[in-house]
Amino acid sequence: MNTDFSSVPVPVFTDDIQGQPNTPLCNARDLHAFLQVRRDFTNWIKQRITKYGFIELQDFVCFEDLSSPNLASSKARQQITKNYHLTLDMAKELAMVENNERGRQARRYFIACELQAINDLLHKAELPPPTIPSLVPPGTKLLLTFETNGRYRAEPVPEGAMVVTAKQIADIVEANGYILAKPAGDGFKL
Repeated sequence: MNTDFSSVPVPVFTDDIQGQPNTPLCNARDLHAFLQVRRDFTNWIKQRITKYGFIELQDFVCFEDLSSPNLASSKARQQITKNYHLTLDMAKELAMVENNERGRQARRYFIACELQAINDLLHKAELPPPTIPSLVPPGTKLLLTFETNGRYRAEPVPEGAMVVTAKQIADIVEANGYILAKPAGDGFKL
């Protein structure tokens, strides 16, 4: 499997979305350009949002910017442009539905970015061991949510909910051909 993503010029950055700080996002215009979609950006993104039921402030954020004028044009003036920042889940889905090699390459790239973000979060700082509130009855399953600021919260898992351990997630990731690496100095070790 090719893991060289230097040819995928879709920068991933973090911002707040869904009430979550530091969510990995990408710019839809960059993804559109990389995928070499033949439709113009505005119609492409609007049609994809409608067709696949993406939800603003959950799957993407939309905002307006002023474009830089094209000084070579006689009609050089700033225009209002709509920009979209996509969650990596939405970006992966948009890449998949293009059904071409560039879409597959972008999807693998976004999966690698997500795995890196998870790895960074897990190894960011040594967290104190979680304490279980004494008000929770013995045997209650708890969902531990670790936040980027080093805090965590424990919430009871609803009755009948599916519970997946970190080990099971790692097994699924590795079964799908990806390798989990651990930080080692300036790089990673397997």
